[in-house]
Amino acid sequence: MGFKFEIQEGFEIHRDPGGHHHHWSILFGYLRDGMLEKGKSILIKSKVSLAARLIDWQFHPKSSLARYKSSTTINSAQLNGEVINIRVYRVAPRNSDVPKGTIITQCSDEERIEILTDLLRYDPTYILHGRGEENLRTRCHDCYDLSNLIPNAHEILSGHDMSTNFHVAEYLKRFAD
Repeated sequence: MGFKFEIQEGFEIHRDPGGHHHHWSILFGYLRDGMLEKGKSILIKSKVSLAARLIDWQFHPKSSLARYKSSTTINSAQLNGEVINIRVYRVAPRNSDVPKGTIITQCSDEERIEILTDLLRYDPTYILHGRGEENLRTRCHDCYDLSNLIPNAHEILSGHDMSTNFHVAEYLKRFAD
């Protein structure tokens, strides 16, 4: 079953409280229709089409909805119009990619790979980048590993100017010689 989630605000995160690097985005909004399911592929339609995975959702601890935190699915009838925040990753949308009103829907795993392939062509920095502003030269493994899912990633990237992106150059070095 599909869904329609309307974003009110989004925040990109480059770490976690335990000190291990992870890269995800928290998106606040309303589930307008349908059912969310943890682990499913999602399509974020904005200035750039992005595809990601839904990790989970959270509510205010005192909310009557807190009982659904550990559920694997949740539907719009259960939420009854309340704000929910969802966590997504692989790709984590940048704050500028999710203005208020952006719509998220479900997509297939195949569609997700097609979108990621287009993203690698259009702007490889969505997939090959550092670990945030404080650690730009160390690669983000959460997103970098996506390159393994993209058929012919090496050929796609070989057309990019390596001098302008450290992480693209590092990726292509794996195939040199």
